[in-house]
Amino acid sequence: MEASAVISAESLSEAGTIRSETAEESVLSESLSPALTMDELLSLYEGGAFAEMADTEGLDGFLQYENIKPVKTRPESLTGLYSCVLEFSADSETGEEESRKYELQLYYWKPETAEEYGHEENEIDSILLKERKTEDAVLLYQTDSGYMPAEDLTAFLEKEYDMEQFLTLSVPQGYTFGKYTADLTGFSGWLLEEETDGMEPAHSDWVNPAWYAPGGIGMAANANEVLHFREGQPEEITLPANHSEEISEARMISGCEVPAVLTEYEFDLFTASEWEEYQKENSETAEGESVSRYRYLFLGKEDSDIWYVLFLNESLFTEEEAVEMARSIRFTEAAF
Repeated sequence: MEASAVISAESLSEAGTIRSETAEESVLSESLSPALTMDELLSLYEGGAFAEMADTEGLDGFLQYENIKPVKTRPESLTGLYSCVLEFSADSETGEEESRKYELQLYYWKPETAEEYGHEENEIDSILLKERKTEDAVLLYQTDSGYMPAEDLTAFLEKEYDMEQFLTLSVPQGYTFGKYTADLTGFSGWLLEEETDGMEPAHSDWVNPAWYAPGGIGMAANANEVLHFREGQPEEITLPANHSEEISEARMISGCEVPAVLTEYEFDLFTASEWEEYQKENSETAEGESVSRYRYLFLGKEDSDIWYVLFLNESLFTEEEAVEMARSIRFTEAAF
């Protein structure tokens, strides 16, 4: 199974307040229904009419559907947002049919800001489809040619999110892996969770859970950008992220099923101003509590775009424990 790259709606278009316009009659009106359904979306998308409607009719073409409604978002955003919820029946991990909910998101340029940024009023910027439980998303339409819409929408809808289809590993006593999460800052995957509720470290609301969780397993499909190989072994890592820093040199680790390299990262749990304010309210807080530190073990093959990372919080796991977990990983045939 091919892994999909993480797509962030905010990275493609900022959401904003909306101003509804009266929809004009569609040239495709005979084929449209009062409410958009997933079956109709699939038919339009796979037949090419979806992009045609976005190109020729713009936002008005979609506003004919009674279930596509305006969404109130940040006032300072340059774009507005409409959305609707759609359902799709897929086979679950147990083989039984399950109903999944998706959110269709249509971002468009607001009339009051469009011209200033070289766009037409109400011009569609991007359209995404997001699986609501995992927040995994796929691009359906984008005016910027630098982004490529999904080639196979059905494959995205039928995507499985269980970790065991890709790998198994030994889990420390007292821990378990949670549900699939689409955005773990640079990759998707599964966070390691304590089986009994533990206390989270202090952190700002904007901080990704991967920066304060016990750990996790991540994967993505851009290995050529992240893992840099030499003679079949990864020797350098490039994983840029704001408010983070690589704090050790990458070291190759032997004994893993595929080539592996270990490095350490430090992540900000507060901005400088937030931390100053937090210290004022919590006078006994130690300086080191403003950051978290993790060991990252990257695993991949030189001939594959897919890569994996085991990351573990240094406050909970030693380097020996991290390496032992990495060596316990067994990949399936679908992993790479």
